[in-house]
Amino acid sequence: MKSPTITIFGGDSWVNRGDEAILRGTLKILDYIEPKPNIKILTGNVHKTSSDFPHHEAINRSNPFQVISAFKESDVILWGGGHLLQNTSSKVFLVYHFFILWLALIQNKRVIAFCLGAERLNGVIWNHFAKATLNRFVAITVRDSFSKNVIESLGVTKNILIFSDPALALTPSLPSLKANGIQNNYFIVSIRNWFDYNSSFLPVSMQRAVSIATNQQMDELIKVFARVCDYVVATKNLYPIFISMYPGHGQADELIAKNVMEFMRSKSKAYIYSPYHNFENLLTLINSATFVIGMRMHVTILSAVCSTPFISIYYQNKGKEFLSIANQDQFGIPVERTNYKSLVQLIEELLCQEKKIRVNLASSVGIQREHFSDLISLLNELIVRG
Repeated sequence: MKSPTITIFGGDSWVNRGDEAILRGTLKILDYIEPKPNIKILTGNVHKTSSDFPHHEAINRSNPFQVISAFKESDVILWGGGHLLQNTSSKVFLVYHFFILWLALIQNKRVIAFCLGAERLNGVIWNHFAKATLNRFVAITVRDSFSKNVIESLGVTKNILIFSDPALALTPSLPSLKANGIQNNYFIVSIRNWFDYNSSFLPVSMQRAVSIATNQQMDELIKVFARVCDYVVATKNLYPIFISMYPGHGQADELIAKNVMEFMRSKSKAYIYSPYHNFENLLTLINSATFVIGMRMHVTILSAVCSTPFISIYYQNKGKEFLSIANQDQFGIPVERTNYKSLVQLIEELLCQEKKIRVNLASSVGIQREHFSDLISLLNELIVRG
């Protein structure tokens, strides 16, 4: 039987560690397709993607002629995973994605929404266009119930199946530092710039905060993180390691982390982990941490993968949805309600239940991974047998 060709069209895996986790999880799931497929990856950085994934073909997603050629050779196009069906951050994001998708649809190619994340769209025209596009897909799978509800509200008539974020298919390939006798006397902090997007036609990196008020909110959040880090250093003898999950963004997490450290009394004990280390090292770092405080959703997903207790400070529905999937609802808080007292209280509760949480996370992730067997069966049916 001829090996099928699959093209993956997802997020910014070359600059966003969350999208990289999704891509790595997707590739792990596709390993179970028989016969083994040939895989093409649409990317904004061909060199980096080719280096990170040398066994697959990197295609320049900014070149429509190369994209059309890749689609022509493909049996199936996977759109996802990730938070792709949204225009909250920028309308140009959705315009671009729909443009690429229709390059496939006009060739009558089979397109699958793969473990998609969705937010309610701003603007009637976007809802109609999304409905028209998704109804042309051969299958729609999403990563949470909220995304399913969003797509159903558009009037999409396709059956929508819920699975999980592909990153949950990952496993740490290296043992924790603690397993090697190295003390894991640190906790991980993942903080990002947070403000209200204006949903303009400008890319996110070119947008400014909507108002002085939201800038002030971010300044307050930075001070809260600094006080909390000082508290943990002083009372738990743990030092903070800040990690950047989005090193390629104009508002890089690393810059925000530096701002937090400037307000810390114990900043000499804090460390910023370089975002350019390899992915496995990042996973090992999370695997060995005492706990994680994360604003980026995929730092909490990777924590769950490693059975590392985490606190999620969420700013969109996707973060809240994952807390439910991981059965960790009590350890999440909306960013707008985050303050020193609430965070310290969550940390104390989390550390009191650390062993129980690790067991529960392993169980919750195991259940989600079992669901991937149904996803693999679906993909085999659609990709191999058509």
